[in-house]
Amino acid sequence: MVNKIWDGPVTSASHGGWHHGWHHGSGRAWYGLERGAFLGFLAGATPFSIAVDHYRYWIKQDPTFDWKTVTEDSFFHDFVESIKKFNRVIGTDDGLERFRMAGGKMIVYHGLFDQLTMPRGTYNYYNSVKGSIHHKQKFYRFFPYPNAGHCSGAGINGEQLFTALVEWVENGVEPDSVVAQVSPTRTRKICKYPDVQVYIGGDINDHNNFTCEVRHHDDRELLDQDELDKRFEPARVTPHHHWWGHPWWGDHDD
Repeated sequence: MVNKIWDGPVTSASHGGWHHGWHHGSGRAWYGLERGAFLGFLAGATPFSIAVDHYRYWIKQDPTFDWKTVTEDSFFHDFVESIKKFNRVIGTDDGLERFRMAGGKMIVYHGLFDQLTMPRGTYNYYNSVKGSIHHKQKFYRFFPYPNAGHCSGAGINGEQLFTALVEWVENGVEPDSVVAQVSPTRTRKICKYPDVQVYIGGDINDHNNFTCEVRHHDDRELLDQDELDKRFEPARVTPHHHWWGHPWWGDHDD
């Protein structure tokens, strides 16, 4: 059961698509939590209220609906039903072209130990946006925070990220990395995706002893691990409707 929470939903409870530790082209409908993430928020005695309310008031439109009647197979049916009903309202199938052409800039972060929203969804969101990495980074940057939970921990600082956005929009300072104050004695350099942190020597608790190695694409093996069933892979996405990451965005004054 724990593996199923980490692996994410597939097209049916009996789907046999498990392959070397992930669903590889196996009918995966969405992602699970990262392995090792705390499960109590989603799988504890009190369920995540947004998930329950989405069932009651959106999918079933019945305030008395009992979430404990949901099975693995019925969950997938309801997953598809939710898409049919609400994709036009909260879907992620539009592009970012209008946002980009208007001069918009966006910074998104995600804690990789998020206990409520799936980090791989934010990777999927970024990689689904039209254009090359170089093209996207002109207006959209994603910062994954290792070991950070939902909206906090491991040095996540909303004010710092907003300041970086303001500097980008108003002064043209492109944010290649941000510094996370992980503890009073440790700082960590958080590189923009898909750049990777590289140790260059010295005290490992000092972010100055690391550099961000520029990369123009993610590892193919990692992208393959994140593959969704094509029926659930958004062709294009827009920041106005996604709810699995945490965006700060801005527009030029003109």
